Amino acid sequence: MKVSQDMRNGKINSPRLRVRVVELVRKTGQPVSMLYVAEHLNLAWTTARAILFDLSLNGQLKAIKTTKSWIFQLHEVSPESAQAPNHKIDERR
Repeated sequence: MKVSQDMRNGKINSPRLRVRVVELVRKTGQPVSMLYVAEHLNLAWTTARAILFDLSLNGQLKAIKTTKSWIFQLHEVSPESAQAPNHKIDERR
């Protein structure tokens, strides 16, 4: 397996860069493409792609497949889904 220069430099795993990507998506206020992130953060598109998909797999972003490519947005958390479920336990058993 060929390892890209960005992976050898550790950019993909950089916590600071990952925060910058999430902040860019948040500030934009709408779904963003890999190219948008790459251009605004001065990254190779392959690095942007790797970080965006990893953030999606970790639940920080939502990846949406379009007819052309992928776009990414913040997960919308409703107040109901953010709270713990309120299940009653049947203590008779």
